[in-house]
Amino acid sequence: MKSILENISRSDIVRDPFPHVAIKNALPQELIDQLLSEYPSAEYLGQGRQGLTKDGKMPNNIKLRYNSADVLSDDKLPNAWKEFVSIHLSYEFFSKYLDIFKEDIYALHPKFSRFLDNLRKEDIGVKLIDTYDEKKVLLNAEICADTAVKEVSSVRKIHLDHAQKLGVALLYLKSKNDDSIGGSFELYKHNTDRKYVINHIRNIKDR
Repeated sequence: MKSILENISRSDIVRDPFPHVAIKNALPQELIDQLLSEYPSAEYLGQGRQGLTKDGKMPNNIKLRYNSADVLSDDKLPNAWKEFVSIHLSYEFFSKYLDIFKEDIYALHPKFSRFLDNLRKEDIGVKLIDTYDEKKVLLNAEICADTAVKEVSSVRKIHLDHAQKLGVALLYLKSKNDDSIGGSFELYKHNTDRKYVINHIRNIKDR
């Protein structure tokens, strides 16, 4: 089974407003069709650690997250999804990510170079299963869905991701029969020349 990085290389990186990649058809159509056909329902995903509110009724326009720990412990989840999530929790996937982005990461965070270059397979763990006391890097791969929009709103407004995150990837799977509009992912940059620095990287030392 392929990962979302299968068809991505360094030449695909766009560096404005920060290093990122946007690619269509990241996965083979056969795999997309399989994942869509076996996509868990919103009600199923709502059983995750976050749970649902209002006596199990679906709230308006919220994101349901079924994280890695939920996926790996769920014997009822379709095997295709368990395998797909597991691939994105692997040392091989993380190594591929570094092959693509490490030059940009090192340019932005020079102290990362020796830390990341010395990572071993046993240094990689899974969020909510392992801890930073045991592992140096924790990966998380979630199956997500947004509940129905009954009132105009936004799942999440403009924000910065947590500074502990080295990178974030989103895979949008839209059914051919889905004619909804909106929900596009938008990137922003500061509208001034002021430099913003967030110094909150855990367990990263200059060594």
